[in-house]
Amino acid sequence: MNVFEYLKSRLFDPLAMSALWWEVNPQGLNPGFGLNAKTEDLAKCGIFLLNRSLVGGQAAAVRLVDRRGHRQADRHERRKPSGLASGLRLSLLALVAGGVYRGDGAYGQYCVVMPKQDAVVAITSDDEEMFGSLELMWTILIPAMHDAVEPNAQAQAALEHALAHLEIATPRGEPCGALGMRYSDRIYHLAENGLVVTRLSFHFGTQDAVTLWKEDERLTTEIGSGRWMENATGFEADGLFSLRTTFCRDRACAGAWNGEVYMLKMISPRTPY
Repeated sequence: MNVFEYLKSRLFDPLAMSALWWEVNPQGLNPGFGLNAKTEDLAKCGIFLLNRSLVGGQAAAVRLVDRRGHRQADRHERRKPSGLASGLRLSLLALVAGGVYRGDGAYGQYCVVMPKQDAVVAITSDDEEMFGSLELMWTILIPAMHDAVEPNAQAQAALEHALAHLEIATPRGEPCGALGMRYSDRIYHLAENGLVVTRLSFHFGTQDAVTLWKEDERLTTEIGSGRWMENATGFEADGLFSLRTTFCRDRACAGAWNGEVYMLKMISPRTPY
């Protein structure tokens, strides 16, 4: 049993955290990184820690470890902005004095718990600087949370509508025509690039597709026109760094022609990239 299997019934399922996955090594064990979760699920963990009970008011099924506030180590202290350097605290890090604490993920994934403000902030991002988000939270957000705010039904409805309709726009343009057929099934050799992709080929026809070559691996994904085409690639994530994580296990593609220019968007839905 690996860590993910152990925590699934004890923590993730009781918190109703869905669509989780955790990278595994060849031995089937979970490394110290690679747990993938939605921003909403990060917030559920924070609410659990804040209220000491499960989301929805159920009885707590997981014992809260109160030793989280015990200072364990001082790491990268000099790199942190003022007010952020408070030492490693088990699996959670202290943010500032006054009981605020957080959990971190690579490149700006945060779950910040603020008991005094009775609030949780969850952030999913791709930020190599990382601490910029926390500095803004400490200098702008937290100081503004000193007074109670009356409920605003109109603003709440507008927020819920905006959240329900979030999307990444597909490329605008025309579907493949005669021009696209001229370039179909050709193999293009690429200059050295951060994705380490050496060759690329498009197939235009009944179902458009793109093929990428990376060293000895080959990945073909279908392309949607005016919509996202989701692909299950079968690949596990091949690196921690976003620029080199080329062949993720899920890939969504959309493309369109603008004159003689073909625009292709490729996203990895299970990542922030």
